[in-house]
Amino acid sequence: MSIASVMTQSNKKGVFMNFQRLISQLSQFRFRCGCAEVYCSTCGGRAAALNQNMNSDLEHEIKQHMEKMTLDDLIEMKDWGEYLKREYKQEVHKIVEREAEGVDSTDITQLDMFLLHGRRFARSSPAYQKMLTEGVSLAKKNKDESLIETVLLALGERAVEYQDLLEVALEKSRNNKNLHRVLYNKLREAVPEVRGYVGKPNNR
Repeated sequence: MSIASVMTQSNKKGVFMNFQRLISQLSQFRFRCGCAEVYCSTCGGRAAALNQNMNSDLEHEIKQHMEKMTLDDLIEMKDWGEYLKREYKQEVHKIVEREAEGVDSTDITQLDMFLLHGRRFARSSPAYQKMLTEGVSLAKKNKDESLIETVLLALGERAVEYQDLLEVALEKSRNNKNLHRVLYNKLREAVPEVRGYVGKPNNR
């Protein structure tokens, strides 16, 4: 379900099927080697084949579909969602803007999910950065560990600019291994206190 809007199940299914047809249409392009990957380090994959065969009609159709998409849809499209992020940055930013308009910035769960999903596709967009500022404020105020973790992931090394947030995160990380891992992965060079993490670091 979209973060920004509530759809009926029938409408959701209809939209999903439209995107499935789009994916099938995009997937028909491939090189003679027959590689089925969207991205391939050897041949370039279907994405490269699609770009070589792109025309104005297909590009217009893609943009029309993107006018109805949500962040959840981009995630469901997997590698094709990544393709749209790379090739249609402006349209993806519009998706983020639409979603941001429907997010209640005082609702921890809504804001958390928007920031978590949005960072994958358009963290540099003004709409996302505005909501990230809201997220920092709410995380410091409510001290919700999930939101703190998401905000830290979105900020990355910039988190050192928010000392109040870092103090809360360090306090919570004493009993939260996931939060400690995020601090370790993102800030271990700048914040000595997080270097004591023991485990197998990996980025969320």
